[in-house]
Amino acid sequence: MSIPQPHDLGIVPKNKKRRNPDGARRVVCEPCHASKLKCDRGRPCSRCTRRQVECIYAPPPARKKHPTGPDWRAILNIVEPPVTKTWSEYQSSFSAVDLICPIDVERVKTRWLEGFASALDRQPKVLGPGVTFFTLTTLRSWPRMLTQTGTGSPPFIHPSQLQNSEYPPPLARCVTIAHMWANQTSDGGDIVRETILREAQALFESDRLGSSNDMERLVTMQAYLLLCLMLLPSCTTEPMTIPQEMKINLQELTAKSAREGLICPAEQTGSRPDYSSWILAEAKRRTIYAIYMLDDVINTLGNMPCVLGDELGILPMTCSKMLWLACSSQESWEQEYNTTLASGKYLRLEELWIHPADEQTRRRRERWLAAVDEFGLMIYAVATISQLH
Repeated sequence: MSIPQPHDLGIVPKNKKRRNPDGARRVVCEPCHASKLKCDRGRPCSRCTRRQVECIYAPPPARKKHPTGPDWRAILNIVEPPVTKTWSEYQSSFSAVDLICPIDVERVKTRWLEGFASALDRQPKVLGPGVTFFTLTTLRSWPRMLTQTGTGSPPFIHPSQLQNSEYPPPLARCVTIAHMWANQTSDGGDIVRETILREAQALFESDRLGSSNDMERLVTMQAYLLLCLMLLPSCTTEPMTIPQEMKINLQELTAKSAREGLICPAEQTGSRPDYSSWILAEAKRRTIYAIYMLDDVINTLGNMPCVLGDELGILPMTCSKMLWLACSSQESWEQEYNTTLASGKYLRLEELWIHPADEQTRRRRERWLAAVDEFGLMIYAVATISQLH
């Protein structure tokens, strides 16, 4: 009886490797392998030549397929940002929006007169020194945001407005002027001021010639507002240098934009509006809120009376931060808006003026404050402190 060898039992000594591990190519010919004879690996080998048999080598085994994980190219294709639009393409998507105007537009247009002779039915508004300084410095920071990377856009310009392959022409020129303003020297202040005044007049005249749609007028109003902010003094002790004509023109632009609609019908009924209509309505309301804060600062620094902008009281307050920034796709915005709807109807601006507030109003304000962005917090702070003054 022959003694069984270790390889017959499937045992491989530690100091030896398998000659033909799985997946390795056999290096001896088939006849020598079948006869268990030593092969010199020639082609043909010498043993097959002497025996006059065909010397055949087995083909290499197929390489084993190992799992390679997910298809990253497909995943990357999924998360690739959408192709950016040109400004004209973006603007054309707002040609059929559905907005209504629920406020008295004439009171918006003639608000500048309140500084000279307030109507008897207007509620006075007082901005203390601290609130005035806080509002002034915050307003001046917004045009500077156009000159710095990583700071986002001013809180009244929707992110989608600046995500196109080109800026809207009014804002593009405004960005250039903002760089001049932010980097001006003491000797160049007059040149920067004249540039701002010329651009403001050009914007106002171009709007008089007619805007192609509501979005174009909104962008003109936003650019005009930013130019006004660049003319604000750097502190409350410096003189106010914004010409009265600019203030009047800005309020006329505001009234024109407001007349074309400030709220979606779906917002009033507690349902979800279409994407383009909501972007336009929310950006309009934010821009008008900013314009009213600018008006209060101008009047306060000019020792003129301020009045409560109660004509805006029925408008919705600013949306949540997540909803404002949910602009990567319409689907993401719809999901976020559905979440907003689940928390109840929007908070109105006039609900910030109620002091003391009832339990229901306090809860609504707290829910709004928990989700709002920095711009909404600023409006709340100014409204609350000025009302409690």
